Amino acid sequence: SSSSGSSSSGSSGGDDPVIISGLAVTYLEDLLDQAVAVTGDLSAMTDHVAHLNELVVTTVGHANNNANLTLALLGTIFLPLTWIAGIYGMNFDELPELHWKYGYGYFYLLSIGVVLLALLLMMFVGLIKVKEPAWLRRLRHACKRVRRRLLPGRRPHDLHMRLGTPAGRRKKSA
Repeated sequence: SSSSGSSSSGSSGGDDPVIISGLAVTYLEDLLDQAVAVTGDLSAMTDHVAHLNELVVTTVGHANNNANLTLALLGTIFLPLTWIAGIYGMNFDELPELHWKYGYGYFYLLSIGVVLLALLLMMFVGLIKVKEPAWLRRLRHACKRVRRRLLPGRRPHDLHMRLGTPAGRRKKSA
């Protein structure tokens, strides 16, 4: 009794169309939408983790740069002192200040001068930032006022005003 439509009869199974109900299609579409949303969320999280990793690397690099700057500043101060001590620490008698009564004082004044010169140079370049005292700030502004009175027209914006062109804008060349 091999009657009606049993699919176990020896067919390959790929020939018959699969029939899915409308509710199953809706459910599968919802699953697809959720999978796409999860994939997007995972991609966003991956980007976020990559940015956080870059932030950590940048922060560690910044801390290393600060440590290297500190070591370079200390080296800048102590390298000339080491050189001076090396010169005066050699075993020879040809330096006149070795037998001079004020030789030690000369050495220490020279060393202090070199350190102060190195510190001033680093402050001038901007490697060391020191808060300016109020009296020095007042003195600097007073010097600027005197310079403006004594040397009128030496400021760049005065030169532009005399030429008739506003500062920052150039005349068009023809």
